[in-house]
Amino acid sequence: MALSMAQVLVIIALSLSFVLHGHAWTTSRSISGASSLLNLKAMNKNRRITQPPLYAIASLSLESLQDDHEQMGSDLGGSVQRWLDAEWMIQECHVRIGQSCAETYVQCRNENEDDLMSIMMQVAQNLEGNWRKSYDDAFVNAWDVSNYVSDYLTAKVGIEGCECSAKIY
Repeated sequence: MALSMAQVLVIIALSLSFVLHGHAWTTSRSISGASSLLNLKAMNKNRRITQPPLYAIASLSLESLQDDHEQMGSDLGGSVQRWLDAEWMIQECHVRIGQSCAETYVQCRNENEDDLMSIMMQVAQNLEGNWRKSYDDAFVNAWDVSNYVSDYLTAKVGIEGCECSAKIY
């Protein structure tokens, strides 16, 4: 009898749960439910994680960037517009997207926010909140743009990033 991929994954998860017995871990309902398919009832009840999660990537600080937030925001907005125009085609919505990114960056920095992930999230949320009204003609979404903003700011700080974008404009 051949096992399905789901059954193999359940077996692996259950094996790990026995190995990790006594450590902080949780199981999802789907794994608990699937285990009954395999007649494995030796599973402990769900346990709660007692330690805070560890993050694999530390957030980047933008403290080292220039203090002229207006100029940096303007440069950022222009870069976003040039990137979108180069990747797709020249569109008026690209100008508005760039302006929104610039405004969000300046607002965050004026509020003493220097955490890259926080600024990136704020850019995405601001764009997403107005997307249908102002940017619906674009061929990208708010999260694509915020990833570019992250790449742009990472490059400006001078640290090697994940480079979701092949080129910074």
